[in-house]
Amino acid sequence: MTEEEFTKKFCRYCVNRKNEKDLCNVMRNINGDLRCVNFIKEGSLTAIELNLINFVKATNNLFKAEVEKNNEEEAEDSIRLILENLDTFYQLAKIAAELNNGEKIDWNNYEQDKYSIFYSHDIHSIDYSVSNASQEMGQIYCVKKTFYDEAIKRIGKPKLIDLFKACEKFSNFNN
Repeated sequence: MTEEEFTKKFCRYCVNRKNEKDLCNVMRNINGDLRCVNFIKEGSLTAIELNLINFVKATNNLFKAEVEKNNEEEAEDSIRLILENLDTFYQLAKIAAELNNGEKIDWNNYEQDKYSIFYSHDIHSIDYSVSNASQEMGQIYCVKKTFYDEAIKRIGKPKLIDLFKACEKFSNFNN
């Protein structure tokens, strides 16, 4: 793989990258393969890392949109709410990764159940759903039905509800 290919595949997601040409910590190892200390090996928490990066990018977009509306105070409140819940998001992703125990979410496998947690606005609470073929943007999926119960046990229902309320800001940031 060339440095250009490596950059296109991995560096564009790196939060440590300062500009388009920055290769940060990219180097060739003794075998001639390109490596970067910021790159997480395939099969580990790569999906979690990418979700967190997208979370931060969306936060930045929210802030810019609110500032453009001359609403800096609301932008700061929104950012504060989102950042307060970033740890909850990460905990939830870690629980899913742990329960998945190395099993990948395979959207081409319609036999594989994929569980996620959702917020129901009509009852103001959370619950879980199962999907085999439909993927929602930004959702954390787990192959184990115990995902919901384990998340409630480890994180707590109030914190999970707060996470959904914080994420709701993303869907409304351009209104």
